[in-house]
Amino acid sequence: MDSSSGRKVVLVSWNVASWTTTLKQILEHYKTLGRYLELHQVDVLCLQETKVKRDKLESQGSSLGCKEEGWSSYWSSSNSRGFNGVATFARDGLVVSASCDVFQDEELDREGRCIVTEVASQPQNVVVFNVYVPTSGRGYCKMPFKMKYLRRLREKMSEVRAKGKHVVLAGDLNIAPGPEDVYWRHRVVDLGELEAHSKGISQGGESSAARRRLESISSCAPEVQSKTSDTQGTLQEAHLLQMRFIL
Repeated sequence: MDSSSGRKVVLVSWNVASWTTTLKQILEHYKTLGRYLELHQVDVLCLQETKVKRDKLESQGSSLGCKEEGWSSYWSSSNSRGFNGVATFARDGLVVSASCDVFQDEELDREGRCIVTEVASQPQNVVVFNVYVPTSGRGYCKMPFKMKYLRRLREKMSEVRAKGKHVVLAGDLNIAPGPEDVYWRHRVVDLGELEAHSKGISQGGESSAARRRLESISSCAPEVQSKTSDTQGTLQEAHLLQMRFIL
C-alpha cells in the first residue's frame, strides 16, 4: 500500500511473546525504539502477545514506548491476566481511526486479541486487522471458541470490504496446516522406528509401525474425531475450516 504522500508503506507483524522483554533488548542494542524502527524502515508495526496488562499500560506507558517521538501506538490488553495482548505502532499521521472493541462481544473482546486501525493510503485507505487468534487448546478443548472467533473475524473483515475498503490481516493466526508448520516438540521422530523403516526399505519392505509413523508425520492433520459438538468431523476438516476463513 502507498501512503498519502505516494511512497510505499512498510508493515511488519511480530509475535514478541512479551513486549517488555523485547523492548529491553531493542533499547540495549538500538538505544531507542524510534531508531530501531527507522533503521528497519517500518511504518506500521503490529505486535502480538504483548503480555501487558491495562493497569501497567496506564501507569507505565512511557516505559513501554507509548510516547515515542514521531509514533502513535494503539493497544488492546487483557482485562485480568497479563497474557495475550496486541498493539499497533504507526508513524504519526498515518492512522485515521483505531478500535479495540472490534466484535462488540465481551467474550471475544476481553482477552485483548484484536485491534483494528485504518491507515491513510492511496488510492484509498487500508484497514489493518492486527490479531492474536486463540489456540485450539490441549486436546482441542478450545476449538469451539477458536472457530467462533475466526468466524466473527471473517464477518468483520467482510463488512469492511463491503464498504469498498481494502483489508490487511496481520498477526499470529495460530494455525498450522501441516507438521512442518509446528515447532519441533510436536514433530518428534522416533529414531528406532526410522531405523527400522530404513532397514525395511533396504530389504524390500517396511514395518507397519514405521509406516504408520511416517504417514502421521506427512499428514496435514491427524484423522481423529473431535469430542465437541461444535467441531464434528475430523481435525483435518477443522484445520481446513480455519484456513478457509481467510479466503
